Amino acid sequence: MTDFDLRDMAEKFKATAKENLQTHGVVLPIAFLFDTSGRVNPVMLNMKDSSEKEACSRFLRETVKQLDVIAYLIVAEAFVADRSMFLFSEKIPPSEHPEHVDAIFVQARSRDECLLWIIKFRKTDTGIVFAKEELYEEDTKGLFGNLFEEENTA
Repeated sequence: MTDFDLRDMAEKFKATAKENLQTHGVVLPIAFLFDTSGRVNPVMLNMKDSSEKEACSRFLRETVKQLDVIAYLIVAEAFVADRSMFLFSEKIPPSEHPEHVDAIFVQARSRDECLLWIIKFRKTDTGIVFAKEELYEEDTKGLFGNLFEEENTA
């Protein structure tokens, strides 16, 4: 695959996700796997609970190996909770935290580059209000961290 710009590709998918949220009120969870032959392999993700998320993670890790994937992109709605909201050593998922915030999660990854956008938003009577986009360029951990490596849920 030539002339593949991960950041440019992710920016386009991010804009589409925001547009879908504004137009349809939802961002369906999906992964796009880019392989060495130039194909883009879309994979719809069913992530209603933690067991489904774990199954999606395992499936994507296997598929990344099988298809000789050079990069992937994951787009989904997510719940985020600022670490400062947690008291002591509370271990509750952001979706269950009483002060969680809705967000669009866009992760783009190649073997050499990692980009993660978190775009917080709130739904109002007049539409979607987006907060400032947060971009993280360091290695990510968790179920969907680095799908090129063995599972790392830390």
